[in-house]
Amino acid sequence: MLGFVSRYKESEKEKKQLSVPITNQERTMRDGTTIISITDLKGKITYANQEFLDIAGYTEEEIVGKPHNIVRYPDIPRSVFKDFWDTIQSGNPWRGVVKNRSKNGDHYWVDAIVVPRVENGAIVGYMSVRRPPSRKQVEDASKLYADIISGKAKLKPTVVWNLSVRFKLFLFILASVIGLASVSSMGYFDVDLSIIFSTAIGFALLQVAFGFYYVNLILKPLKEATNVANRIAAGDLSADISHDRNDEIGDLEKSILKILINTVPLISKLKENSDTLLQSSGELSKASLSLSTGIEEMSQQSQAIAAAATQMNQNLNVVSSSVEEMSVSIGEVAKKAADSARIARGANSAAIMTSEEVKELGENARAIGNVVEIIAKISAQTKLLALNAAIEAAGAGDLGKGFAVVASEVKELARQSSESSYEIKNKIYAIQNSTEKVIELIGTISTVIAEVNEISGSIASAVEEQSITTKEIAANVGQSSFTSDEVTRNINGISSASLEGAKDAIRVSEHSQSLENLAGTLTTIVNQFKISNSIV
Repeated sequence: MLGFVSRYKESEKEKKQLSVPITNQERTMRDGTTIISITDLKGKITYANQEFLDIAGYTEEEIVGKPHNIVRYPDIPRSVFKDFWDTIQSGNPWRGVVKNRSKNGDHYWVDAIVVPRVENGAIVGYMSVRRPPSRKQVEDASKLYADIISGKAKLKPTVVWNLSVRFKLFLFILASVIGLASVSSMGYFDVDLSIIFSTAIGFALLQVAFGFYYVNLILKPLKEATNVANRIAAGDLSADISHDRNDEIGDLEKSILKILINTVPLISKLKENSDTLLQSSGELSKASLSLSTGIEEMSQQSQAIAAAATQMNQNLNVVSSSVEEMSVSIGEVAKKAADSARIARGANSAAIMTSEEVKELGENARAIGNVVEIIAKISAQTKLLALNAAIEAAGAGDLGKGFAVVASEVKELARQSSESSYEIKNKIYAIQNSTEKVIELIGTISTVIAEVNEISGSIASAVEEQSITTKEIAANVGQSSFTSDEVTRNINGISSASLEGAKDAIRVSEHSQSLENLAGTLTTIVNQFKISNSIV
């Protein structure tokens, strides 16, 4: 389009917008390309097709809602825009070859046709259809715009005043009546018949000539309009029609042009949507088939999981039974450990008592040893006395013989007593040594028994804790078994739902296939319409 604004006079903002960098690099529209855009009454873009976005270099988000002069090129004369606005605001279509600007500063030429969009008899916006111009059109437009800027030429207005066809016919009929009246009046003035005849023949020939001229003036554009209408009816929207007349024929041409221009965007949108529908339906069909396959696989996997969950449930039941048995065994172990601790405590007490008794035995042995020491001393003195008695008896002669025998016996008894005391003393020493060892061993045994008692207590505590833990494990295993049952039921439900989902996916696939067929049919119908020189 022209990059039009809502008013002809440029504001400071518009001037600033037009003072943008330009590259002087031309972009060429591809043959068969049709650029379509729609604006509101203020010139803000409400729709832009993909071809417009591609060549202008904008995204849809960047351009929709922006003034159309975002693509206006600075060197287009202002008189072009004045003619443009004068034309479309009068309700007429406007056509011209203009230069537009891309986002990066490049430019491209278009053969633009702009028509008002009318709803309920009021203009609600404008629609522009732009096609690739020929190179000659570009050269002519460039020269014309340069001449206009330099003042060498002026732009011919699109809307000019012309006599209507009705008024032209009225003038033709009026001239015919006047001519016939003039020829008829000659008979009242004695004019020579040859002159009257020649005048009548000449006037008749002139009427025939003017008649052919007026008939051709009417029939030729009507024939052209009929041909264009037939082409449009046949789906050929690339037809072109002149619309520079300002009479009834011109109104017909402009109406046909409006029909043509308003139909092109509809077919273009329909084509875009049908292509999108065809692509989406194809993707939906593939996705539904993939979904169906995935659901079937999920159903199989869920069945396998259900079987595994059932097996797990059975294993949990076995584990639960084993845990219960282990709990009973742990109870027995706890009881045995308690008995062991009790016995160890009794053994420790007995060892302590034995140690006390052995100590007492040692004390008694030491006491006996003391007595033996005394006896040994007495034996030694007795032996000494016996020796002294023997010496005295020997000195007494025969009188001392009996006393000597007694002294000898006493000496022998003293010797035996000394030997017995020595043996008793050795035995007592041995008893004392054994007693000390026994006391030491009893102390060791007591320590070991105390350790055994402590270990038994620790075992009892650990077994008690283990019993509690085992009970918790048993409870958890029971809960897990219950949960496993729930999981199994849920998985079975998922499996059933998966089967239903697979059926739904198959139905979706069938519907998407029908949708794809419908989209293909729609595309075939749309392809019967021809825009520019290629099928849309």
